[in-house]
Amino acid sequence: MIDVRRLRLLRELSRLGTASAVAELYFLSPSAVSQQLATLEREVGVTLLRRIGRRLTLTAAGELLVKHADRILIDLERAEADLAAHQAELRGRVRIAAFPTASRLFMVPALTAAGREHPELTIAFEEMETHEAVEALRREDLDAAIIYEYEVLGPLSAPDLEIVTLFSEPLVLLVGQDETQRPTRLAELADRRWIAPRADTLCHAAFVAVCEAAGFTPRIDALTNDYLLTHNLVVGGLGVALVPTSGLVGMPVTLRSVALEDPGLMRRVCFASRIGGQRRPAIIRMFDTFLRLTEDYQDL
Repeated sequence: MIDVRRLRLLRELSRLGTASAVAELYFLSPSAVSQQLATLEREVGVTLLRRIGRRLTLTAAGELLVKHADRILIDLERAEADLAAHQAELRGRVRIAAFPTASRLFMVPALTAAGREHPELTIAFEEMETHEAVEALRREDLDAAIIYEYEVLGPLSAPDLEIVTLFSEPLVLLVGQDETQRPTRLAELADRRWIAPRADTLCHAAFVAVCEAAGFTPRIDALTNDYLLTHNLVVGGLGVALVPTSGLVGMPVTLRSVALEDPGLMRRVCFASRIGGQRRPAIIRMFDTFLRLTEDYQDL
């Protein structure tokens, strides 16, 4: 009998390319990953891997099993979802994450509504950045997540996930009310000091990408993922910032936002779950809840 957990490791090796990367994803040692994959080979009785130097690569049989693994894991998700649909009442545990801004704006009303409408349903919430949530979904440490995609970076590469847009929002320039410059494009701000998201996030990658597309490398004097702190830094004259519209919530009157004409200044806020798992009644209900809570942002 093939162990499903080992199938997941093989699939992730195909995706990530190294046993070390798979080990990091699953919080294992590389040797533990190699041992599990060797056990999988013994289970199926076929050589799945070959070593080239220090690198493990898949044989033709390994590639074939990965294709089957994709279908098997999706079918397991669907089976669990179909069984959950036979419950008379929503119950059990749903693990969900959201990036900080979405957490601040939407999670409390979402959790409150779920507890009121479905008292037998337990929602476990954790704040995560998008890249963390995507990996947690793949590890099956999460059932769903609120994530973002930036137009300038393109859609996330996540063929094993169902990603549905809740709303799209423009990125706008944040300046002080006493700002004398009236920019219409990023290139006009090439010599300014910038407040940017932290370097370990997609937000930072998107910010740098739009600046480089405008022809300059931004001078970054402050890094923060906290939009309220970003507001205060701009008020203090420590730089200007590029923020999504949802990042304007709580903006003081001493600031103003400026729409720019550059292409690619758009972010999508999305609901993500594993393919197959999105059919679970509890996941459907959470999606409907977030769709309702984000209605005011859907016409931006």
